[in-house]
Amino acid sequence: MKQPLLIIILACLAWLTLSCADKNIVTTSQEGPATREALLVLQQPDNLILRLGGEPVQLATVCGRLVGVVDGVGRIACLDLGGQPAALSQGEMVDGYMVVDLTLNSLLLKRHGK
Repeated sequence: MKQPLLIIILACLAWLTLSCADKNIVTTSQEGPATREALLVLQQPDNLILRLGGEPVQLATVCGRLVGVVDGVGRIACLDLGGQPAALSQGEMVDGYMVVDLTLNSLLLKRHGK
């Protein structure tokens, strides 16, 4: 009984890791006298939208997913940031992004300074 559960957990972790891969990857090469090295540049968008039940989104250094929204006096977004829980409200910062809008099913993040 434990073995199928372990396989399911590992498959979910692998899926989560692969779904966080950045699709905007630019590679260039640098010519040297004896080597050719590839340079990987991750392009960070100015605005990110996380949707409740949606795919994980790559922030600056961590992959994030909106897992819930608490609606009361003020709304609070419940996030999964690389396996670590986080609770954020409008105006707070997360991994270089500011929470600029929070609805019952989505979270809009804007890159700080943009």
